[in-house]
Amino acid sequence: MATKSVLACVALLVIAGATPAAAAPLGGGHPPSYRVTLLPPLPDDDSVYFNAVNDEGIAVGSSRTSFTLPDHPVRWDRDGRVHALPTLGGEQSLPLGIDNRGAVVGWSQTPDGTSHPVRWDRGVLRELPVLPGDGTGSAWAITDAGVVYGQSGETLVRWTGDDAPVAVPVPAGCAVRQFNVTSRGLPYGTCAFPDGTTRVVRWSRDGTPRVLTTLGGVDVYADANERGVIVGSSGTPGVPVRWNLDGTLTRLAPVGDSPTGTASAISENGYVAGTVGSADPRFQSPVRWDPDGTAHRLDVPADRLEGFTAAVDEHGVVFGTKHGVWTTSEAVVWDRDGHLAELPNPDPEWLTSSTVEGMTRSGLVLGQFSHSFDGPAAIWRPIR
Repeated sequence: MATKSVLACVALLVIAGATPAAAAPLGGGHPPSYRVTLLPPLPDDDSVYFNAVNDEGIAVGSSRTSFTLPDHPVRWDRDGRVHALPTLGGEQSLPLGIDNRGAVVGWSQTPDGTSHPVRWDRGVLRELPVLPGDGTGSAWAITDAGVVYGQSGETLVRWTGDDAPVAVPVPAGCAVRQFNVTSRGLPYGTCAFPDGTTRVVRWSRDGTPRVLTTLGGVDVYADANERGVIVGSSGTPGVPVRWNLDGTLTRLAPVGDSPTGTASAISENGYVAGTVGSADPRFQSPVRWDPDGTAHRLDVPADRLEGFTAAVDEHGVVFGTKHGVWTTSEAVVWDRDGHLAELPNPDPEWLTSSTVEGMTRSGLVLGQFSHSFDGPAAIWRPIR
């Protein structure tokens, strides 16, 4: 995806796609090198969280004082300089999406506390219209073609240019619980149905929704590539799966003794990263699945309890977080051969924990540093 938002059991069942392969051993190799850019809060705040980043490294999110409102909407330029975004005058505002031209969408409150969908272009705020009879709304995501998706009242809608919003069709009985859209304009999400099930839905280019195959129970998506292949978990308890272009489902190869887990990220050429249950049921193990379905367990050091994956690139390099006791964590990269290295931390004595949250299509790695729950966001850039 060009913009990354930071805004699911049947043993060995394969409904469609490649037959899962057993976990394979990994060989030697060296991880790439990275440099980090910190995304600081506004001068009077002490913590931040980013919500979206485009391929150029321009990020949007919120700046705040710990555990207090309001959140201040902000934009960080490519060098990490923070800029406040204008609001409609209410207490809360939040940017949720950014395209590769730098247009930002989100929501902003008026002084009476009502939330309205908004768009920022070059820092200039514009309120987006809602459907007749609706008084509230929010813009969630924007494609590289400038199409905005969001909510008017309780209705899923899209805006094209300055046009009034158009309702997006949803399956009968669907209450939308998750929604996203690829940079190239392919929407996907999850629907909760009256029977208690949750299903993954993908919309076609003409706007027609399609409910995708399920293992039953609860389905949750985690990521999709620009082709429209979706990964996440299906079933209760959930197991890692991939939803293919034809709407069918492939259960990813189990690793170890536990079948449970989730697929958390997919590359454009089909590498998948995720986590599965470990020998200790309290903890998770990081895994990569190759495009042919072969599964590889990734290294976790003996002094850490578990690892979580957040992104994978087209070479099979995986990015994520290793966790220790209490709140200790480090942002890490696993090279193609499964070997782990920590991503740079400019001040480990102060920034005691770090996490990876995702990656842009251009290869920028997105994450967060913290000290006692406060700290800057971060972008790690590969050194070419």
